[in-house]
Amino acid sequence: MSDSVRIREVGPRDGFQNEPEVIPTPEKVRLVNMLAATGLKRLEVTSFVRPDVIPQLADGPEVLRTAEIPDDVAVSVLIPNERGLENGLELRDRFQEINVFLSASETHNRKNVNRSIEESLSGLESVVSRAREEGLRCEGVISVAFGCPYEGEVPVERVFDIAER
Repeated sequence: MSDSVRIREVGPRDGFQNEPEVIPTPEKVRLVNMLAATGLKRLEVTSFVRPDVIPQLADGPEVLRTAEIPDDVAVSVLIPNERGLENGLELRDRFQEINVFLSASETHNRKNVNRSIEESLSGLESVVSRAREEGLRCEGVISVAFGCPYEGEVPVERVFDIAER
């Protein structure tokens, strides 16, 4: 077991995407700048998702482009699929890491990304491969690993199987 913990602040992405009203871009940039100045070493700024699906993040590229983040802060973005990666690569010089994700529950994964777990795993393989070619650090996120709002308990074996892939 490691003797340290690495923390990644995800508020600018996860927090904003759940707000019922769209927060003005300058306010998002202001928060990102303030968080980046706190001494954090890792900061997830936005996600390259379809604006019609998550309108709160439609300005993600602008936030990423205009935020003033110190060089010692590793910036990450959430990437749902190949199209998201292509869009993100237009701002490749503004981030060093990508996070890809899928759910440990079929129901949650279908509701979240309209794919089966197997389809997600297959699609994310090419995303990670391309991102690595671009010199990006890649991390995988397994949602609902400790329980699903639709299916209840998620078998730990399923989570391990997904993680191993």
